[in-house]
Amino acid sequence: MNPTTVHVYSKQNDKQLQQKTECSTLMSLAYELFDFILIYLSPCDIVESLTISVYAKTDRLADLEEFISAPNHVQIQAIGDRRYEQGMYNTAKLLYNNISNYARLAATLGDFQGAVDRAHQANSIKTWKDICFICIDKNEFRLAQMCGIQIVVYAEELEELINYD
Repeated sequence: MNPTTVHVYSKQNDKQLQQKTECSTLMSLAYELFDFILIYLSPCDIVESLTISVYAKTDRLADLEEFISAPNHVQIQAIGDRRYEQGMYNTAKLLYNNISNYARLAATLGDFQGAVDRAHQANSIKTWKDICFICIDKNEFRLAQMCGIQIVVYAEELEELINYD
């Protein structure tokens, strides 16, 4: 290597090192901001959704579980749906479990047999339909049949079941 090549190579490494340092600094500032939000703003009703988001993004699931088990005014279903879409399945699972949304919980876990078992516990026609449709989408036809048997009893629900694509 000639001296010019070495100089350019070392400058390139300096830029990469500088970018890594800047990224690391930004991440530490973000975590400090999250901690500030959690400590000082958690009691406010307005920021409850933000608090859940912060717990989710910082992977503080134990704190999240404790927070949602206390009385709050958060739209847990909507937040769970957002976390599911973002691929944060552990957080979504925790939120769906909290509100007993067994159909979405089954989609999150991929445990369709468990979802059917929970549908027995819930004994809700909406839960049965949701789990049935998810099982159909995932080609779990035996489990969809088990759900369908529970739905057939309600004549007014048959049309939606028959016409499902």
